[in-house]
Amino acid sequence: MSIVRLSKEQFTEAISLSEYAFQYSVDPEDYDNYLHKLGKHEIFGVYDEGKLAAKLHILPFHIYIGQNKLKMGGIGGVATYPEFRRKGYAKQLLHHSLRVMQAAGTSISMLYPFSIPFYRKAGWEVFSDRMTCQFTRHDLIPLNPELAGIVRRFTKDTHSTDIEAVYDAWSSQHSGMVVRDHEWWLAHYHHRTAAVYYSEHSQPQGYMLYEIKNNAMHVHEFMCVTRDSRQGLWNYICQHDSMVEQVNMRLCENERLFFALNLPRIVRTIQPFVMARIVDITLFLQQYTFAPVPAHPPLSLYISDDQAPWNNVVIQFENGQAAIHSHNEKQVRTTVNTTNTLSMNIRALTTMLLGYQRPCELFDNGFIAGSINSIETLEQFVPRLHPYISDAF
Repeated sequence: MSIVRLSKEQFTEAISLSEYAFQYSVDPEDYDNYLHKLGKHEIFGVYDEGKLAAKLHILPFHIYIGQNKLKMGGIGGVATYPEFRRKGYAKQLLHHSLRVMQAAGTSISMLYPFSIPFYRKAGWEVFSDRMTCQFTRHDLIPLNPELAGIVRRFTKDTHSTDIEAVYDAWSSQHSGMVVRDHEWWLAHYHHRTAAVYYSEHSQPQGYMLYEIKNNAMHVHEFMCVTRDSRQGLWNYICQHDSMVEQVNMRLCENERLFFALNLPRIVRTIQPFVMARIVDITLFLQQYTFAPVPAHPPLSLYISDDQAPWNNVVIQFENGQAAIHSHNEKQVRTTVNTTNTLSMNIRALTTMLLGYQRPCELFDNGFIAGSINSIETLEQFVPRLHPYISDAF
């Protein structure tokens, strides 16, 4: 079996496989535009009997992890024709993608899983949930109507960079959010409307991206960096009570709106939604900020990665700093046998550093091995991040 990178002349084969596997059809009028979008992807495929049997796309992104921006490879379009399934093609494509991303200087990868167990075998782990909730018209009771700020509406044609500024500010308080450029915003609107809350000093502090159809409001993004913006945008939603019978919202799990509501007993559905995996530990740690710990006992983390052997390392914390202690497998195994050492696989490390699971939680569930004293030390180093990603790819 050989894996090849598809040329532009082979993109039509990739489209046909996607249409079959994901059960959709590309509009003939949009076909050229679709081909143009694929030009930004790296598409790898396996050919069997002269036919494209399986494929995988790598999409180039950057993401926020707090204030830091890291190069991220988005995995998408993973598909295999049924007559070629269970031959290990998708597995081999995933392993190949890791080598490609590592060579390109990509430190982390993300994907939307069709099967969480399948991708766990390749080293990806859940790092973000998605919360959805539904309000009836009777739930729409305003909060603090005396706010001095105002809400302004925008569409694709009237888009304001104020929205981009709020998005960037909100994203830098979380881990996993995609870094968006101006072109992305114009392509993302579709038929949606943006509502921006401005303070009494005309400072943009929050926005929501929504659409109204069939007597329902659908809020796709709700991002507020101040209390006033959260209340102001909620009040704006409530002003639609004569237009809609229900409001559906998609939110980050740590959204603070609910506690403030007059009727907070709202059914919320939370489900694991996105997976991530560190591609290159050395590169990742160069761009990751640990919490400052002025004085601490020695601590080493033994990391194992069956699919990416360059990640089989020991991370050593010395004088408040983290560094790769050894890449040599023999030295790594020796280090593991010393005291003040914790061991975990790449999945546990990824979900921990992105903030989805704390060290003590992973320890309690058996995903980190070592002493409780070392776990308590690690707890001090790992910052408390809020993982979330709003984009789909």
